[in-house]
Amino acid sequence: MNVQSLDLPEALTLLGLEQLPEDFVELSRQVAWHQPAVQAWSESQSLAYRVVWEAVEQQIEHPGEPVSG
Repeated sequence: MNVQSLDLPEALTLLGLEQLPEDFVELSRQVAWHQPAVQAWSESQSLAYRVVWEAVEQQIEHPGEPVSG
């Protein structure tokens, strides 16, 4: 897996998520459930979180439009 680039399905999988959360609160809750806070994140996990965050942001700002990623 190229750490420089992840698509949305890869990012979701890497974070242990099955689907895109509906908002930032849900994203935080789901990530906290799947990723222990006592363990440092890898570069790829950090990138995955950013990819998913941006997709959630796009979903909130443009409801009804398909989310790219």
